Amino acid sequence: MQIGTHSVVTFNFTVSTSSGDRLDSSEERGEPLHILMGADNVVDGLEEALLGREAGDSFSCEVPANKAYGDYDEELVQSADIKMFGGTLPSIGQRFTAQTEDGETVSVRVTHIENNLVSIDGNHELAGLDLHFEIEILAVREATETELEIGQAIEDE
Repeated sequence: MQIGTHSVVTFNFTVSTSSGDRLDSSEERGEPLHILMGADNVVDGLEEALLGREAGDSFSCEVPANKAYGDYDEELVQSADIKMFGGTLPSIGQRFTAQTEDGETVSVRVTHIENNLVSIDGNHELAGLDLHFEIEILAVREATETELEIGQAIEDE
C-alpha cells in the first residue's frame, strides 16, 4: 500500500542538521514513530517525502528550513524586564507560555539574561535549520475513523 493523505505510517528515523549534528532518532526514543498523514504530525517537507512510498522503503531526504520549522524570525525575539517574571528568576533555556498583544498564547524560551533584561525567543529551537532525515518505513495502513477524528495515529489500531 502506498502512503497517501490519510495513511497511518510507522517508521524509524534519524534527523540531523545539514552539518551532521544528530538531533533525534527513533533509536534514542526506543520505538518507531507512528503518524497520521495530513494531520500536521510531522514537518511538511518530511510528509511530502513520505507520500507515495511503501512499507519496506528506506530513503534519506533533505528538508529546507521553510518546510521544517520555518525560517528564523528576528521579530519573535524580544527583551523583557526581569520584574515581569515576579519573584522567580528565569533561567536560560527555560520555556514558558506568553500572551501576544492579540491575545494568542505562544511558547517562548529564555535565551539570554543581562542587566535585568531577559531575552525571550518565540521561534522554534530548530527554526532556520535545514534538516536531514534517514527513514525506514516499517508499516503503512489506512487510518480509522477515530484516528481521522482525533488527528493522530493510535498505535494499537
